[in-house]
Amino acid sequence: MKKVQVKIGKFIKEHFKKIIEECERDRGELLDLQDIEYSKQYLGLNANFPFFKKIEEIDETDNERYWKDELLINNTKYRACSQFGGGKINNGKTRSQREGEIFFHYLKNKNILLNK
Repeated sequence: MKKVQVKIGKFIKEHFKKIIEECERDRGELLDLQDIEYSKQYLGLNANFPFFKKIEEIDETDNERYWKDELLINNTKYRACSQFGGGKINNGKTRSQREGEIFFHYLKNKNILLNK
């Protein structure tokens, strides 16, 4: 059996629609996803950037830290952080594997994991 390998960036982007729907349903979740510590703890984001950031708040210093895709949530434009993953190994897992597992559990706990 061939092992399926999914890059974390692609996996995250595939779930944008569901995450946006959750944020439109639950304003508190949208606020949480704009918090650095929440993004680290619940999404596995190992960077000092929140998962979502309003486009108007993105400046030159962090412009490259966010995907270029504009995401419209409750009539406000956001971009999602792209600072997930990496090949550095720690305790037998790559950064992508560790962060991907945390992100997977976030989606599963929110009941927004795509059935693929």
